[in-house]
Amino acid sequence: DRIERESEILNEMIGQLLDLSRADSEIGQDAPEPGDLLGLIEAVIEDANFEARPANRGVFLEAPETLRPVPMNPGLIRRAVENIVRNALRYTPDGTRVEVSVSEQEKEGRPGVSIRIRDFGPGVPENELSRIFQPFYRTEAARSRDTGGTGLGLAIAQQAASVHGGTVKAENVPGGGLAVEMWIPS
Repeated sequence: DRIERESEILNEMIGQLLDLSRADSEIGQDAPEPGDLLGLIEAVIEDANFEARPANRGVFLEAPETLRPVPMNPGLIRRAVENIVRNALRYTPDGTRVEVSVSEQEKEGRPGVSIRIRDFGPGVPENELSRIFQPFYRTEAARSRDTGGTGLGLAIAQQAASVHGGTVKAENVPGGGLAVEMWIPS
C-alpha cells in the first residue's frame, strides 16, 4: 500500500513537472483561441465540489451570467484554475467553502477577466506570499506529508497566466484565509 501511495505521489509530481515545462516553453500549446472561460471554470468547480463533499467542504461561484470570449489555451487555463481551487480546498477547514468570484476587470487599460479564489484556512505568512509561486516552494506550515502537494500547482498557475499575458497574485484576507487572483486579458 505504501509503495502504491508513493508511486501515485511521484506520478502526480511528474505530471505537474511536465505541465510546468510545457507552459514554460509553450511546446505543444495551441495558439490561444477565443473560448468559454466561464464554462471552463464551472466545470472545474463541479469536479471540485464532487471531491470536496466527503470533507463537508464546497466551492461557491459568483459570476456574471455570461462573459465575452477570452483568447486562451483551455487545457492550460483549466489546469491553473484547478490547481488554485484544489489548493484552497486543501487548506479551508471542514464545514466551510471556497469562494470563486469571476468578473470582467480592466488592468492597465486592457480588458480582461479576474478569477479570485478565496479559502478560509490559515493563510500564508506575509514574508512568504511572494515565494508561493516559485516551483517546489511550500510554506513551513505546508511541509508535512499530511497536507500533500509538491509545490508546483501555484507555479503552474503563474506560468499559465504569464503565457496568456496575465497575472496571478496572492493576499491574506482580513478575518482569515488566502485569496489568489488570476487575471487573463480578453
